[in-house]
Amino acid sequence: KNYTSNDYEEFFRDMKYSTAFEMYKDTRSHAEISLQPPGVEVYCFYGTGISTPDK
Repeated sequence: KNYTSNDYEEFFRDMKYSTAFEMYKDTRSHAEISLQPPGVEVYCFYGTGISTPDK
């Protein structure tokens, strides 16, 4: 099963860890405030067909 950020309650319920969802609800607003964009440029680099030492 795939979960999205809209499925937190179901995700924690399926794990039989409903306390985690309650903690999430208690702290969600703090995270939303502190996770605002920092106002710096971001660059994403990616490649294909390049071997890496680890997976």
